[in-house]
Amino acid sequence: MSDTAQFDQILLSWDDFRWCGDLDIPMMGHASNSGVELGVNTKDEEHIEPCDEQVSAWRRFVESGDLIYRAILDAGFSYYTRMRLQYAKAGGDWIKNMPEIADANTLAPMITLSSLTITWPYDDAPVQIGVSFGCDWDREHGFGVVVEGDKVVDVGSADCAIV
Repeated sequence: MSDTAQFDQILLSWDDFRWCGDLDIPMMGHASNSGVELGVNTKDEEHIEPCDEQVSAWRRFVESGDLIYRAILDAGFSYYTRMRLQYAKAGGDWIKNMPEIADANTLAPMITLSSLTITWPYDDAPVQIGVSFGCDWDREHGFGVVVEGDKVVDVGSADCAIV
């Protein structure tokens, strides 16, 4: 089997346990996403092509980009608000990177897309897409969400998006 694959017009390379490529399409409020990694998981880390369900989920994700980005910002705002309370309890240095924000739109300039991971549909489970961001308030752990269809099903630090 080849060590390269086309995934909906994105060139992927095999990296010993999944497919990886560079995302270079406008997404998540950014005109350019140079340096953003797209990872496509395979069944049991086998060197096999991505499946039709993964391609379909990816296409829905791209086509619903604005709706999904809005859902991510809304979930992120809720998460940020909860985390800010915890940081405030920890004291001065922790809270200085977390200003009070009024709404989800204020979160957008505080996050930068860093990677996307597409799951394998084990046992007919829906394909999920993990979306990781760098963020101003926690440069070490980042911010992440898991999207299923056009809904955010999990939110947390960036490691939650490594599905």
